[in-house]
Amino acid sequence: MQPTARMLRPMEAKPTPNPHSSTPKAQHHAAFGRLPIATLTVAALLAAAGPSASAAPAISADTSLAAWRHAVGQPGGEAIADLTVFPFLFEGQLLSRPVFVAQVVPALFKPAARRCLQRAQSQPDGDRLIVTCAPYGYVFGLTPSGWRLIEFFVDTP
Repeated sequence: MQPTARMLRPMEAKPTPNPHSSTPKAQHHAAFGRLPIATLTVAALLAAAGPSASAAPAISADTSLAAWRHAVGQPGGEAIADLTVFPFLFEGQLLSRPVFVAQVVPALFKPAARRCLQRAQSQPDGDRLIVTCAPYGYVFGLTPSGWRLIEFFVDTP
């Protein structure tokens, strides 16, 4: 949608507040007047542009989960940390990347879990994806750089 001359006209001046207005509605209108035309114009242009105008290009879950499957197949935890959002909450503590690699990776990514994560399918859950490999569920959220591990949960029967 192209802006029109009407959309680009100068803003109208707000009326001067009347300190003697008695009703709350009159006081509100006196204090705030009408919304400036520029505000309405910006809102109209954003609405016309659609929801994806300011969003980053969509990164598919399949692409990100393929990277995840590759990462869990690598020794150590650096590749997993590359696909994780920090700080990471673990046992009530917000952990940095080095602590995550040293403490969380050995605890949550044992060999059996890594094998499972390489083939398990994700399940959508609102704006998140969940991959379950007993006894844990791994929760992924979409970030500007793709789907990243944001949290986990214990999957009890």
